[in-house]
Amino acid sequence: MRALILLPLLLSCAPPAAVRGEDPPAVDPTPAPTPESGPQQAPATRWDGPLVLPPLSPVPSPIQSLCPADEDLPKTLFADVSDCAGIDVSHAVDADVADEWLTSGQAWADLNGDRVLDLVLTNQKGENVVLLGGLHGAFEAVPASGVEGYRSGGATLLDADGDGVIDLHLTNSDEDALLLGDGTGHFAPPPAGRAMQDPGLGNGTAWADYDGDGDLDAYTANYTCFNCSGLGQSVLEQARDTLWRNDGEGVFTEVGDDLGDPLLRAGPGCQPAWFDYDDDGDLDLYLANDKGFGGEPDPAGPMNRNVLFRNDGPGCGGHCWTEAAREAGLDARKDAMCLAIGDYDNDLDLDVFMTDTTMALLLQNQGGGSFVDVTLPAGLGVEFDGWGCVWLDYDNDGWLDLYAAGGLGYEDHLWRNAGDGSFVDQSDVSGASDAAHSMGVAAADYDEDGAVDLVVANLADRYRLLRNLGSERSQGDWLGLDLVGRGSGGRDAVGARAWVTTDDGLVQLREVKIGSSLGAGNTTRLHFGLGDRSLQSVRLRWPDGTEQDVAVPHNTWSRVEQPAP
Repeated sequence: MRALILLPLLLSCAPPAAVRGEDPPAVDPTPAPTPESGPQQAPATRWDGPLVLPPLSPVPSPIQSLCPADEDLPKTLFADVSDCAGIDVSHAVDADVADEWLTSGQAWADLNGDRVLDLVLTNQKGENVVLLGGLHGAFEAVPASGVEGYRSGGATLLDADGDGVIDLHLTNSDEDALLLGDGTGHFAPPPAGRAMQDPGLGNGTAWADYDGDGDLDAYTANYTCFNCSGLGQSVLEQARDTLWRNDGEGVFTEVGDDLGDPLLRAGPGCQPAWFDYDDDGDLDLYLANDKGFGGEPDPAGPMNRNVLFRNDGPGCGGHCWTEAAREAGLDARKDAMCLAIGDYDNDLDLDVFMTDTTMALLLQNQGGGSFVDVTLPAGLGVEFDGWGCVWLDYDNDGWLDLYAAGGLGYEDHLWRNAGDGSFVDQSDVSGASDAAHSMGVAAADYDEDGAVDLVVANLADRYRLLRNLGSERSQGDWLGLDLVGRGSGGRDAVGARAWVTTDDGLVQLREVKIGSSLGAGNTTRLHFGLGDRSLQSVRLRWPDGTEQDVAVPHNTWSRVEQPAP
């Protein structure tokens, strides 16, 4: 296992390397070369100075996961290590909404600044849990963490108020909650007048700095529950989604009317996602709605298709948006549950995967923000009741693979990306599949061994931590980036992009996102599989358009802070 390298220097009480009599680590002061096949972007401010790194500060010992012990390694790709990792958390449903509001929250972030990833898991009966990660791959529950008592679905972790500490947003069956962190794994409600008071039946929330003012805004998808008791709201009142503009220091204003026709945000919403679908330098908003059907929507009923709000910038008496799902080919009429956004074909634009109650849907970006359905030729046209989903390069071969949680009676699916536009079903040998009703999934390399792991929620059952066993099987080199932003995109650097080029000319693209899958918060750290290739260059584009070439090592996690203007 390998330690997380922090770039630049973090404050430390230990003496510098020169005082300790050690040689400082070698640093290549020359920017890495720009790939000829690199991304085509609008003109941007470019930071051309060398990446000059001070001596690295001491870091804790590498995480050495004891789960499972070497002699107990199964022959599967993943192992359920919930017990030995100390995760004994169950998901329970709220009887008032159990018929239709079936969602869970699972989110990863470093809550206490020790560089080890922590975990928040939700419960519809108010038994939410904060789990702090440790250096042996085990977790410890935080008592009286302040997240208890909320009947919660989705969860996301972010720095909402710009104080450098991770906060927590919960979507709830009554009123959502934004809870401010104190840096120890404890949370508290914000001061009076700063709450995000959304009474809808919340599923997923996604975060982005859509107006470029340096703090993160949010969109929450609310569900339409036709048979739920005890909510005291009409169908459309439950379903009305909310767009929250962050006015600074975590003060939010609901500005959903900026998006235009209210019917567009009144569907049975499952999950939103922010991503730059048209590659014009700003983040657009895509929304997965359940219960899709043909024809035009009833003005008195819920929206019947997926919706895309194209970000057109300031003006229009607020902020300008255009509903562009049809022209982009993203107006899917499905029982859309989750969204996973990633460049699975390595052509340097972002593609869209979503699950459905009958068959998943893979929409390939043709460039310029035009999408086509490639589900069948990709080999994903199988009967499948899908819920949460995520892209991950589980085998570190440089091509994004797919994991999707399965509904009742359907196994969870793991598809390996063959690198030729098709996928191979690995579910039978994955160790990450069962026939329980899995709902949510969130990905992170929690033990920092370069193999991406999963946490999965099962309806009215235990959460499962699935450890990727690839590092024990030498399945390829890798590179990890933990980006720290300043200005646009916030500290979390949401919307930042990274391109990694290897010696065979392959270029991989990743974009930082908060909120995807279904009610989930994947880690914001960016993982790239290298296989047996040699690393040539790493290019970053920060949310404000500044570009930067960095020289970072492979087979470790590196923290890179955005240069000062």
